[in-house]
Amino acid sequence: MGKSEYLRICALISSKLSGGSLAADLQFAAMRQMMQACDNPQDKVPAVHIAGTNGKGSTAAYVYSIAKSARLKTGLFTSPHLERFNERIVVDGVQISDNDFIRLANSLLALAEQSQLPLSGFALLAAMAFCYFVEQGCDLMIIETGLGGRWDATNVINRPLVSVITAIDYDHVKILGETLPEIALEKCGIIKPNCPVVALWQTAVVNELIQSQADHNNSLLRWCKRADIAVGECGLTGQRFSYANYPQLEIALLGDYQLTNAVSALLAVEAINQSGKLIITNDAICAGLAAARWLGRLEVFSLPGNTIIIDGAHNSQGARTLAEFVTANFPDKVALIFGSLRTKDTIQVIRQLSTIVDEVYTVSVDNSLALSAEQLQEMFLEINISANACASLEVALAAALLSKRTIVICGSLYLVGEARRLVLVGDRE
Repeated sequence: MGKSEYLRICALISSKLSGGSLAADLQFAAMRQMMQACDNPQDKVPAVHIAGTNGKGSTAAYVYSIAKSARLKTGLFTSPHLERFNERIVVDGVQISDNDFIRLANSLLALAEQSQLPLSGFALLAAMAFCYFVEQGCDLMIIETGLGGRWDATNVINRPLVSVITAIDYDHVKILGETLPEIALEKCGIIKPNCPVVALWQTAVVNELIQSQADHNNSLLRWCKRADIAVGECGLTGQRFSYANYPQLEIALLGDYQLTNAVSALLAVEAINQSGKLIITNDAICAGLAAARWLGRLEVFSLPGNTIIIDGAHNSQGARTLAEFVTANFPDKVALIFGSLRTKDTIQVIRQLSTIVDEVYTVSVDNSLALSAEQLQEMFLEINISANACASLEVALAAALLSKRTIVICGSLYLVGEARRLVLVGDRE
């Protein structure tokens, strides 16, 4: 198995990633058949299952870090990746090897062809993760949904130790629904009968929907409420806070919303303990929260003459929280480098960011679903913000650096990976 075979598999998976098409991404029935053919690996490792519009990746990272601190062999499945598909399937801090990636992909692709199951790229990756975590003898797996919940490929998990619902907002409205109750109903599809639920306390209409779905499933529901979190010292290097019986908690991730992500993870771990299947100490909870990292989410880099903020904000809620963070920590308006996909409500993201920008550089993301730099430029012009369409991220970054302003790079996680590589190279020079 060589590099060429790995690249072939990656290209095949990429071709099957639809960015939200009903036919390719919501294939629950086909995924269920695939798992049955594989002897249901998704039910052989205790699972934490996480859904939401924003915050699910960070919450997964917190639970994963806590489990590692408790010395549990832990698998983590997330999406999307920043640089390589292997990032999506991790056990104890180590990404799946290229050889295992190729082996599992080829095996499952052959099985899908034999059974005539048209799996999407995401479903294939989820199936690979479930099989890999069983092979590795994991004690626990943390599974992030891809799109929605009810019909998501990961929702083949029958009895998770706990289901977690993070912030819910408008995203993928053509598939999940055009109202918050419709979207919330899809996300709450991961709630299973008699399995505990942790959910973020948010808007009244969403809270009512979550409560009704928990009641319907006879699932014990614990709310994560921002009002219950007492914030201490906060800065660009981390945040300290207390919650309930945890007087001294610390996280390195930035942004006020990371406080509720961290507490949601903490409550999920308490639910794990209450299951009696695994035991995680308070010391492991504290250490795990402090050690958690999640690349590409409100990362702040200091370069000579410039501060660069890289964030994966790609929907209205994410852009709003990014703008709030920038406003709270940087008094002057920023230079924005922006790229987005046509599957996103890009104009609403732009509107949220418009209050913090002084200069804008648009770029085409390296993805088949990308909006062109020129299309994005027109979107900014529509709301009377001047923008420069750039031939590449390198060109945009070079121009933005000359401004000596704080630079924000966001709009798509596919842009974040490339941005981190460029900025880290510049940081070393």
